Amino acid sequence: NADKIFIPIFVMHGIYDTRVDMEQVKLFEKSLRTANADFDTYYYTRGGHGFGSQEGWLDFFGKMDAFIQTHVPAR
Repeated sequence: NADKIFIPIFVMHGIYDTRVDMEQVKLFEKSLRTANADFDTYYYTRGGHGFGSQEGWLDFFGKMDAFIQTHVPAR
């Protein structure tokens, strides 16, 4: 269903996540690429489902802010 996505997508994943398998994320990313979707993907090498540390969360919020600044126009 990636071809039905018409908004930018922000995908972040901790490689040690036990809730969402890495293969699922890779398959989703491949589907988005095939559908020519606008998306960004970041992988955290120290984290699981919660990015691993305060550092990971701060990095997440910085990347999320940059994504929003790029894809959500100011009004």
